[in-house]
Amino acid sequence: MRTITQHFETVIITAYIAKQKIIVERLDHSYAEGLVQPSITPDGFYLDEHFIQWEQISTICLAEQYFHFWKDIVQK
Repeated sequence: MRTITQHFETVIITAYIAKQKIIVERLDHSYAEGLVQPSITPDGFYLDEHFIQWEQISTICLAEQYFHFWKDIVQK
């Protein structure tokens, strides 16, 4: 797992496209885990059934598969 602390919008959109499970830690130290759902809005997004507001994100934890997705895209 790798922890991301910036560029949340790019990470969320890529995780959605790549169908990668992620873990989001909110500023209140609560966690949500799952797949990003298609309803991404300027206010936030759904991680399975949990609505996450952009301004409430503290960190996002990614699996290694996320980075393999980017590697494959860059090589094309």
